[in-house]
Amino acid sequence: MRFHTDEINFSKEYYKFDLERFTTIRGTKGAYSRLGIGNDVQININSNIIGDARILNIMNMRIKDIGIYELKLDADCNGVDIRSYNDFIELINSHRRFHKIEDASAEVMVILLEWVRRYDHLKNGKIRRYRKRNQYSIPEAVDIAGCYCDTNPTIWERIDAFQALIDSGDAWTLPGYLGRIAMSFIEYGWCKCD
Repeated sequence: MRFHTDEINFSKEYYKFDLERFTTIRGTKGAYSRLGIGNDVQININSNIIGDARILNIMNMRIKDIGIYELKLDADCNGVDIRSYNDFIELINSHRRFHKIEDASAEVMVILLEWVRRYDHLKNGKIRRYRKRNQYSIPEAVDIAGCYCDTNPTIWERIDAFQALIDSGDAWTLPGYLGRIAMSFIEYGWCKCD
């Protein structure tokens, strides 16, 4: 096992850990301020190592500039229900002894991670397998990206759909708000534009 100088600690098993990529939102002060894009970090839950992840992107953003849906997805686990910015701020402050967040204008770090390996302690240390990125046809991608479909797509399904639209060039010919979302996904590092 290799030595880690950086680690990210969680107090709960979040549903997002079952995804290939996931985010975590952290304060801009303290230990996490030294993290950098491309670093590998150890992921812990209550001091138990659950795996290694690579940092794909780090953005400093005000809480109020992050959508409620993304905050809810980031904090989604048993017993947590995020319905407002204040709910999210209370959740963050419940894990902090110092540097409490006052309001939604506070700046936080949004860290996008991708699993390098994940240990499943229930299966004697075997590595979990993750879903492959979805490959959508252009009509499917438009439906999912614009939330025009009957189901409520996850943020990851929308990212995959936007990636398909960016790759085909169709993201720039659709209604304006979809192009703006595609641009923000590129800025966040969730999609690539070659």
